[in-house]
Order: sequence, then C-alpha cells, then structure tokens
Amino acid sequence: MSQERTKTPLTVTHDGEPLVIIYPATPQPQRPAFGAMKGSGEILGDVIAPVIPATTWEAHP
Repeated sequence: MSQERTKTPLTVTHDGEPLVIIYPATPQPQRPAFGAMKGSGEILGDVIAPVIPATTWEAHP
C-alpha cells in the first residue's frame, strides 16, 4: 500500500520475472459540463420543417 501514497509504478512479478507494471492514474483536468460539445455538431438542412409532408397525415376532425 505504500505505492498508493507515493504514486510510484507497481511491478507485478511471477516467478521473479516482471509480468506487468501498473502506473498510477493521472488526474484529469475538469471541463465545464455546459458547452463541452460546443462546435462539434453540424446542422444539415431545415430543422423546423416536418420530416414527412402534411398531406400524408391522417387527421381526424
């Protein structure tokens, strides 16, 4: 557990041979939730117009 406090890599061995090296996670910078996806989308076409024409609807009076 001393590796947890010192943030040094931990080497796991099997029969004296290094098997894997585990590195501590690095802290990620906090991003604001609002506006995080700004500029990543693109509008293609008319977003107000209906998908199908109104003449194909079956409206009951």
